[in-house]
Amino acid sequence: MKRFGLLCLTLALALGVPLATAGTSNAAPGAVPKHGRDALPAAAAACWPEGTRLKKTTEGRVYLIGPGNALYWIHDPDSYNALWGSWDGILTVPDADFDACYHNGSRWLWYASLIKAPCCAAVYIYDYSYKALRHIVDWNTFTNKYHFDPSKITTGIVVNVDHDHPWT
Repeated sequence: MKRFGLLCLTLALALGVPLATAGTSNAAPGAVPKHGRDALPAAAAACWPEGTRLKKTTEGRVYLIGPGNALYWIHDPDSYNALWGSWDGILTVPDADFDACYHNGSRWLWYASLIKAPCCAAVYIYDYSYKALRHIVDWNTFTNKYHFDPSKITTGIVVNVDHDHPWT
């Protein structure tokens, strides 16, 4: 059955049939990732780029494609609202397309927050499941790639920073 689904998906791609359904965004899928722990096989459907927020047609969960194409399940509305100012921009995609791209599961993005030190411009993201601050590499990444809301940044003490795994 899985092969039949992949065959249908490959045929749909070859014929130029659009994969995304109507949702809250008209964002198109991006290129298949070429690297990273969760790199996808070449036969997989075109997948969405880092920074995309999406959900399956049959599920209410919202996911974020994070650095290295890691899939983050945004655990609850409070975590979502700590990062974004609205629920606009979430792409609703068919379950089969989602599952073809992100079959390795997801990580929780839970009790998320955006933090900066009073002295500095650097912004960090924290989530309880990761248990460390991760530097967001620059303002363009913050606003244009992940579309985080600057008004959600809190000022606080910046400790326990994982310098080896920034948000890129």
